[in-house]
Amino acid sequence: VMLSRCESLENVFLDEELLLKYIKCDPYSLIATKRLEEINIVPIIRQQKFDIYYLNIFSLRNKMEDLLNDIYPTQSEIICLVETHLYPNDKLTWPGKTFHHASVGKGNGVCLFKPDESKYEIVCCVTEEKYQMMSLTIRSEVSIQLFVLYISKLAPLGHVAQSIENASLPGYQKLALGDFNFGRHDRNSLT
Repeated sequence: VMLSRCESLENVFLDEELLLKYIKCDPYSLIATKRLEEINIVPIIRQQKFDIYYLNIFSLRNKMEDLLNDIYPTQSEIICLVETHLYPNDKLTWPGKTFHHASVGKGNGVCLFKPDESKYEIVCCVTEEKYQMMSLTIRSEVSIQLFVLYISKLAPLGHVAQSIENASLPGYQKLALGDFNFGRHDRNSLT
């Protein structure tokens, strides 16, 4: 049991008087391990690629290492995160991607990590106190304009709608992702 708690072989230190021939694996454990290897979905996921990954990260800086080790964002072209809790001058890195963000501090913010390919172009970046928005175009078989938004409960939704309208490009399918802190029955909701 003690040996199984180590995450890598380099973390195992055995007394030289310990006779390794007496360490045996339980046969039922070997059968269970083989069964788990057969139903493991990780190799299948590692072969998949995703266009867009989205997550409310609730403070990016202290979760960056976890994100870099998560199979889904690492297999994704564009990584969209909201509620980043970043400040305007913050800079982060992702291997092979460029970082863009619209943030004003704790409790809000949006960011994108995107490849440097010409088929992805940042359209706008809106950084208001009560809402933040980034827009990106994706040129492929279907041209898409992606909007990533963080909208606080106190955001003037008419201003948000106007920002979206001002940034909207003709000829693109629109896709909006984000943290929308309003309900469909709010009298101030977007139209």
